[in-house]
Amino acid sequence: MSPLISMIFLIGLAIVVAVLVIGMVMGWFKGASSIQAIDASGTKVYVEQSTGKGKILLSIKNAGTSTLRLGNITIDGVVSARIYFTTGPPSKTTIAWSGKTLDASPPFWGSSSSVAIGTGNTLIVPPSATVTLEFTFDGSASQKLTDIVAVGNSYHAVIYPAAGAGSPYDFTFLTESK
Repeated sequence: MSPLISMIFLIGLAIVVAVLVIGMVMGWFKGASSIQAIDASGTKVYVEQSTGKGKILLSIKNAGTSTLRLGNITIDGVVSARIYFTTGPPSKTTIAWSGKTLDASPPFWGSSSSVAIGTGNTLIVPPSATVTLEFTFDGSASQKLTDIVAVGNSYHAVIYPAAGAGSPYDFTFLTESK
């Protein structure tokens, strides 16, 4: 190859690399580099086995670069339970199992004011934000956490994004004695 052609090729390559670097710095390729990552390791479940009283503290951190739009969450416990979101007024976060339901009060705790229940009954969690869903079971016949989980066992749960908004995220949690 002649030196002139080699020089033209190297100049062209340098221009392409410069455009790519500038594009990354300017955020031109942000949609292409969007990463979905969820951390649910802060989830805690406390159960008083003898009374059925207990608390689910489901902690979801958006560890990715794109906003999460969560559709629902399932827990594969003693029976299957499903957590879903309802746009208001008032907005609600509900857990349902065996024909019973319990609303979280408040619907969620968000580390950012941008965490919200949005259109399509989805929970919206921006990047770096954490949301906590808290369900308190009083042990009455319609609110026994022991209907769903037992003390000392490990259970599997799945966070499902809204339709077309990503892949499901599997995690496990251990129930602890209250």
